[in-house]
Amino acid sequence: MNSLIHKFSTKKATIGASILRIGFGILILYLYAINYSYRHLLWGYNSLANTEYSQLFKSFSLYQFGNSNLFFEIIFHLGILIAIMFTLGYKTRIVSVLNFIFLFSIHQENPTILDGGDNIMIIVLIYLIFVKTNAYFSVDKYLSQGKVKRYSDNFYVNIIHNFGVLAIILQLCILYLNSSLYKVMGEVWQNGTAIYYILQVKEFNLPWVTTIVNSSDFLIVFITYFTILMQLAFPFMLLNRVTKYIALACVVPMHLGIAFVMGLIPFSLTMIIIDAILISNNDYRRVYHYFNAKFQKEKIAPSAIPQSDLIPKTTNIVVLYDGWCPLCQKVKSRIEKIDISNKVYFLSFRDQGVLQGIGISPNEAEKEMIAIDIQKNNLYSGVHSFYQISQKTPLLWFLSPFLFIGIIVGLGDKIYNFIASRRSIVPINQCSVDDCEIQLDKNRG
Repeated sequence: MNSLIHKFSTKKATIGASILRIGFGILILYLYAINYSYRHLLWGYNSLANTEYSQLFKSFSLYQFGNSNLFFEIIFHLGILIAIMFTLGYKTRIVSVLNFIFLFSIHQENPTILDGGDNIMIIVLIYLIFVKTNAYFSVDKYLSQGKVKRYSDNFYVNIIHNFGVLAIILQLCILYLNSSLYKVMGEVWQNGTAIYYILQVKEFNLPWVTTIVNSSDFLIVFITYFTILMQLAFPFMLLNRVTKYIALACVVPMHLGIAFVMGLIPFSLTMIIIDAILISNNDYRRVYHYFNAKFQKEKIAPSAIPQSDLIPKTTNIVVLYDGWCPLCQKVKSRIEKIDISNKVYFLSFRDQGVLQGIGISPNEAEKEMIAIDIQKNNLYSGVHSFYQISQKTPLLWFLSPFLFIGIIVGLGDKIYNFIASRRSIVPINQCSVDDCEIQLDKNRG
């Protein structure tokens, strides 16, 4: 009994919850961004949706407390600010509540432009209020380093967190189960032709994809029955670790197909992001360690790390850049401006003695930027250096997933090498050729 209590009072799925927070935050910002130019038309005081008829279907909304465009602008831009704070994981406890209120309000103003993913997102956002979503990849986590943690190991807080996670999983199961049961009752789903009729809706299809699918009766029937089977079995497949990942391996491509074929991108991404909470912390760590081994570079001796009295004590990464490269200098300056915590320090490898003891020649350093983790004594080069910089600089965290994926698929190195091969090098106080000095003829006046 005690072991059961201990197990349930230990926070679960904190990594998945953090990913869920970031994913939802990006989707919410996407909603604001793509409709920003049309915000007055869609949600403003005199918008298309602001009619007496539409008012009958509205519930609570912050926008209903004002009757001017100025009030609308204030609430709308506050919603964007709250969404940014939510995505970054800053003051997450109170911001989670505010983010739900602001998003629910804008959904109520004009539900006709939504695609269905908003319903499940709103429900899950309620549960996220009780879930610790800032345990990873958050400003709160960054700011709490070295501070006494008052609530992180509180028994009751952990219980509430786990109930919140469980509620999200149950909601996901209910959604899939209900969806499959409604499909089973439909005649076109029973006879295996539902996908064919779905692809005939011009607003939700790509013509060339429709042509390919419609050319095969087997493919239409297979996709139709496979969709029902996976949604019906999904809740039960979560009971076993192996079948859980089989289920995820099936539903994620299914939602990608919906996004690609029908164009319901926000809805599909919402479902995929929620699925992230089903993966345990241990499995996330296994994946991280597996790929981290691919990222890991050679170890160097602590004595080989460049030493300088100018390096702040807060520095985690020392970057060796090309001081003769104008592009490199611009990148360096911009990173230094946004590195408010002084985690990254730049040294030009052209300076005397910088490369001594590292085992890298000037020609090698000229080809790729070098980054040295002075805490782990790890050496990185090229796009791997940028990945390490993005991890240490909070304002560049949004780049980390893209750099990570780029490295995994092999595009990161290719893009980096493409840019690096085309940069210019301007020697400072040096001559690139033997006769670089300009000799003036003294006989000419």
